[in-house]
Amino acid sequence: MTDISTQQDAEPAPLSSGAMLRAAREAKGLSVAEVAEKLKLSQRQIMALEADDFASLPGNTFIRGFVRNYARCLDLDPQLLLEQLAQTLPQERVQIAMPPVSEATAYEKGMEVGRTGSSWLVWVFVVLGVLAGVGGVFWYLQKPAAPEVAVSDATRFQERGSIESPVQSSAIPVASPVVPLQAASVPAADIPAPPALPASAPVEDKNTAAVTEATAGELIRVQTTESSSWVQVVDADGRVLIEQLVAPRGERSATGRPPLRIKIGNAPKTQLYYRGQRVDLEPHTRADVATLELK
Repeated sequence: MTDISTQQDAEPAPLSSGAMLRAAREAKGLSVAEVAEKLKLSQRQIMALEADDFASLPGNTFIRGFVRNYARCLDLDPQLLLEQLAQTLPQERVQIAMPPVSEATAYEKGMEVGRTGSSWLVWVFVVLGVLAGVGGVFWYLQKPAAPEVAVSDATRFQERGSIESPVQSSAIPVASPVVPLQAASVPAADIPAPPALPASAPVEDKNTAAVTEATAGELIRVQTTESSSWVQVVDADGRVLIEQLVAPRGERSATGRPPLRIKIGNAPKTQLYYRGQRVDLEPHTRADVATLELK
């Protein structure tokens, strides 16, 4: 009987998980600060783990995670440490911290709270987003009325110009036959010269008229490339010369009294010409919107 009791007294008590971690750390020659740096924990938490001071730690789920990572850092068997931890970890903390179904991370718990506590806020944002989308579509569908008017005006301007040009060119050939009639009394050697003049005169007059018409009717011109762009042009009198969404590869031109205040919504995909010269929009562009004044 005495031998049995002596043998039981001599048998050492098993080490706790914290004592095993501390012994392994000291065996590797690591300090508390070095381990805390590797595990991204505070030195106070490392000391609490080694002292089995579970009351100073956030909860059982985090304690298990700390012990598992600490064991891997020291090249120990995490399962052995977790089994030893289960013998000393208070069961009450498991019930208080969270249900023992799974070891959810802090991120997963935050997502769960967000889904249950603020679901109504998500629905509010969804409804607002839908209303904003419907409003944008309605505005876009209502806006093309202005481009149609502008296109019609430009079309009428081009048609009027094309009608006037043939009239001017045809008026010259009508008058040209009069030259031979008046020159009937002139010797026959001089007759071939007048027909050569009407042949060259209409070409020069037609080109000159087209250039004059384009210069007089156009002070500013806007062209888009592969994307549409919102354009607004206001002259010195406050008249809105252009205010519309220009379709891809579209063109709008206008004339007014300078200075002109210009705003272009999609500047990288838009080209601006003023008095026949292209204007560099990049120095005036912020967040793809160009704002400038041309004098």
